[in-house]
Amino acid sequence: MNTRFKHRRSHGIVIFEDSIKGLMNFIIPFAITLLPAFKSGKLGNILVAAGVFLIFFGIETVYSLLAWYFKTYSVENGIFRLEYGVFIKKNREIPIQKIVTLQEMQTLTQRVFKAWTIKLDTGSSQLKETEAKLVVSETDLSSLRHLLNPHIQTPSDDALEDTTEPKSDIVYEAKPSSLVKLGLTSNAIFAGFAVILSLFQFLSDFFDKQIQHLLGEAQNLIERSAIKMTLQLLVTLLFILLIYSVLSLGTAVLSSLIKYHGFKVLKDKDSLTIQYGLLKRNSFTLLQSKINAVYMRQGILRQWFSLVSVHIESVGYGNEKGEEALLIPLIPLHDTPSVLSHILENYTWADKRTPVPKRSLRKFI
Repeated sequence: MNTRFKHRRSHGIVIFEDSIKGLMNFIIPFAITLLPAFKSGKLGNILVAAGVFLIFFGIETVYSLLAWYFKTYSVENGIFRLEYGVFIKKNREIPIQKIVTLQEMQTLTQRVFKAWTIKLDTGSSQLKETEAKLVVSETDLSSLRHLLNPHIQTPSDDALEDTTEPKSDIVYEAKPSSLVKLGLTSNAIFAGFAVILSLFQFLSDFFDKQIQHLLGEAQNLIERSAIKMTLQLLVTLLFILLIYSVLSLGTAVLSSLIKYHGFKVLKDKDSLTIQYGLLKRNSFTLLQSKINAVYMRQGILRQWFSLVSVHIESVGYGNEKGEEALLIPLIPLHDTPSVLSHILENYTWADKRTPVPKRSLRKFI
């Protein structure tokens, strides 16, 4: 067993990330304290508020440093061991054979410092969260990936140099056009709402007089011609609806292209690896035998165009906020059987549907 994975510490970037996360908890109290200090106009009050903020930030940084120092991990004898805790020491041991899902994630900050976040899930009934989470350097990622996932064939020395993708066969890759359709057919009715509210807020702040003038003109129009005003109002509402629709669809398409950029599914023996993301890179390695369900989703628009999103149910995949357990982002319904059979070896398509008798509608109502 490689001894360099014995009592190893996470990448130092976690000190910065944890400090920033802890600092965010003091932003609102600091703003509440700083606002009266600025209103008073006294330099002493401002310095006191800033000093209190710096003290809290220093405490948070020191605690993050201690948490990083006392958190170590080891991989030996088929066991992943995690030791952590500043005041209360904790120890968690996970048999490697019990690991169901291995997630690799890289934020923009981690990309600069060449670090990756690794999450391990075993499907323990006692824990309703990720069993282990650590941040490792990019140089250790490839070796650690294969140590923690025995279902992937051990790579050669040349393969260890590639720290971004496992040496697996690509069995599915989403085209950019399918991601555009994913955004266009998503439930994006409220996607542009915040943008429109911001736009009106901007107009009210910087063009208040102009808006008041327009309202006055509108009142005069009502007095002169109610029908003319009604038509203008309808045109205005239609124009606003058009802008709203364009912003909503544009936001949804852009979000899909960024979030699921480079979406692909790789197969290696009994495991699948799902990778995607432009700004935030994600990679999920999971066992085919641990996929509990395959289900499809169709909104109203996707039903009209015979498009479907394929989801799976597996431990550790899709349990984060804003994360979906996607296997195929979007695909024509008639292509689903052949594509799924290619990705999942034991998948069988059964499209036998029996319609409900029409006479049951009255009893149902």
